[in-house]
Amino acid sequence: MHSPPGIVITQREGFWRCRESLLSVLTHTPKPYELIYVDGGSPPEVRDELRRLSEERGFRLLRHE
Repeated sequence: MHSPPGIVITQREGFWRCRESLLSVLTHTPKPYELIYVDGGSPPEVRDELRRLSEERGFRLLRHE
């Protein structure tokens, strides 16, 4: 049995786009896939939103300060 394709998302220049880009991937990418989001020390409000979305949508969230 093969594993589903993997998608890794990391943040770049600004944290303000992370929710929009993440929701775009979740909405427009056909399943099955395994999604890993790497949070590179986002501010608390972004961190909390990413955590909430990972719990609701079932993707893996890795946080690095």
